[in-house]
Amino acid sequence: MKEGLREKLQAQADPFLDSGETVRLGVFGQALPPGVSFAAAAGGALAGNILLVALGASSVLGAILFGVGGALVASMLVTLPTRRKNGLVVVTEHNLYLIRPGLRIVAKHSLGSVNTDLRGSFPGKTLLVGDEKLYLPDKRTMQGARAVIAANVRAPEPRPGAP
Repeated sequence: MKEGLREKLQAQADPFLDSGETVRLGVFGQALPPGVSFAAAAGGALAGNILLVALGASSVLGAILFGVGGALVASMLVTLPTRRKNGLVVVTEHNLYLIRPGLRIVAKHSLGSVNTDLRGSFPGKTLLVGDEKLYLPDKRTMQGARAVIAANVRAPEPRPGAP
């Protein structure tokens, strides 16, 4: 894992981690599937064109431009409220956390105590942590998810002072 990404994950996860824990690896993801904002954008473009035709738009180019603008606005309306709900999964020395920044810890598990899996196909996959889901939009995040799953399968390191 690149140091810059690890530092970003550490900064976001720090308020939720147990004292002295550091992020070893992790992955950022989305609260909604990647196709949701595309569907909203397409719907916005269609609605914009229908409205212009109903109002008697004189220019086809104007109708297209309005449709594109409608798509952008619709996409922003869908993605802006969910950006704060985007999440991350981090692995520390002893625990695996699923965190929704600004909201709360959704899940905290000792390493190896919860099932983790990668499911789905195009346009993105889903990282499952127990019953919770985190949508992964691209190959880079899927590689991070595979590393999280591998770390969760390995036995955790013994805690200092433990027998």
